Amino acid sequence: MEIHPPDGPVHSLKDFLLHLSMIAIGVLLALGAEGLAEHVHNRHLVREAKENITGEIRGNHQTLQDNLPKLASNEQQLKSLLETLTKLRTDRHVPVPDVTLNLNMLILDDSSWKTAGTTGALGLMSYGEVKDFASDYEVQDNANRLAQQLMDYWLNMTALNGDLSKLSDQQLDDLTHRIQLSLSHLQALQNICKSLDGEYVKRLSRK
Repeated sequence: MEIHPPDGPVHSLKDFLLHLSMIAIGVLLALGAEGLAEHVHNRHLVREAKENITGEIRGNHQTLQDNLPKLASNEQQLKSLLETLTKLRTDRHVPVPDVTLNLNMLILDDSSWKTAGTTGALGLMSYGEVKDFASDYEVQDNANRLAQQLMDYWLNMTALNGDLSKLSDQQLDDLTHRIQLSLSHLQALQNICKSLDGEYVKRLSRK
């Protein structure tokens, strides 16, 4: 913004007030234009952030839809395996069921949420909107942490890759403990994911 002095000398109070008024009007117009531009920019930033977050939630909803049946299958496999380990204590010829635990794709994305925070878009949204989004993403973080812990448990259960009938009683006890621990985490993960998916559905239905 540039403010130019009068082209000629000021000969009267009237001229002075006129020039002063012109300067004041120019300043107000410039400030108004800057404010309008900033307002338009902020609205665009918020709209884009909401669209990206909603798209991210839609993708996470689909991820849960794809993985909830897998979680249920994992649970049944672990329960069946626990029953088999109990039987192996008295009969080493009990058939061992195949175990194909699958949790590779259960990763809920939060990149759009983090980007909205980095760009300042969250600070421009209403408190209620940010609170609702933050609540969902906090639950997401818990689900991702549980999923990672499960993967760590299962990667450490190397005994499943061998002949279970040759394990000692102590080894069977250790494997049973690991499976029970992972089963409790799996059931907790299922409960969190089902609750979170319900929130996703409600949020997406409002769009």
